[in-house]
Amino acid sequence: MPGLNDDSTEIDPTVDAAAHAIEGLLSDEEDTQPDADANATSEEDAAEAAEDTDEESSEESEEQSEDTEEEAPASQQPATVKVKVNGHDVEVTLEEALKGYSRTQDYTHKTQSLADERKAFVAEQTAIRAERQQYATQLVQLEQLINSQSKEPDWDALRAEDPAVFAQTHAAWQVHKSRMEALAAERESTLRKVQADEDASYNERLVGEHQKVAELIPDWKDETKGPALRKSLVAYGQEHGFSAEELNGVADSRALVMLHKALLYDKAKAEKSAAAPKAKAKIEKLQSVAPGSKGTTRPEVSQLTRQKQRLAKTGDIHDAAAAIELMLG
Repeated sequence: MPGLNDDSTEIDPTVDAAAHAIEGLLSDEEDTQPDADANATSEEDAAEAAEDTDEESSEESEEQSEDTEEEAPASQQPATVKVKVNGHDVEVTLEEALKGYSRTQDYTHKTQSLADERKAFVAEQTAIRAERQQYATQLVQLEQLINSQSKEPDWDALRAEDPAVFAQTHAAWQVHKSRMEALAAERESTLRKVQADEDASYNERLVGEHQKVAELIPDWKDETKGPALRKSLVAYGQEHGFSAEELNGVADSRALVMLHKALLYDKAKAEKSAAAPKAKAKIEKLQSVAPGSKGTTRPEVSQLTRQKQRLAKTGDIHDAAAAIELMLG
């Protein structure tokens, strides 16, 4: 069948072409496979190179950071200053000095504030005490004035004269009496407060004077010497006419200091008087000892010896005759 033959002759070349094409594709795949492997190898090499580069860069960074850390203390040493602590120079950092200065300033500010508040409080207390004193004086004066102007009626005579007036007067007097009792109670209460103010003021003054005495007489605050010193001052004051009550009531530091000075002066004077005879005896003893000797007394020089010494100096015949006369006599 010529039709089929014609078709087969047309297909053969197509099959061959397809086969050749498949062979070519296969050969192309085989040729491209090494290239892919090469590409993969190159990518692995590149990754390893990158890792090496990263390691080298990290090592360089670490070395640089170590160098920087080694150089940092030398270039970034904190500044120091010298400050005086308990009389000694101490070197501290500037930051510590600033913190200490800040604390000192804060403490000074708080101390000054407390001092100002205390002054204000003392001034207020003084004003209140003065007002209370004045109020007590006015209450006493008012009570005296009312008592001088009011006199209790003769109740028996008033009842006999007019019972109605008696009842009214008696009721009014009872009201007056209760008011006077209230006035007296207020006066007593105010006077007690005034006395408490005076006691507090005296105690405050006594504490201040005690501190002054402790500053002027160091032994005053000593636990051992203080009681003995106070006892000797009381005894010394009594010797000069002061009573124990007067001495115990002294609240002026100046009086105590003067009494202490007088005690020391009289004590030194007595010691000097007691030491005078001993010193005189010692001087006389030293005068009786010859120079260069130790504890030996100087022998008494006789008149004959003196005459011989004089004859040796003068060679006079009269001195010789006097010496011969002393020898014979």
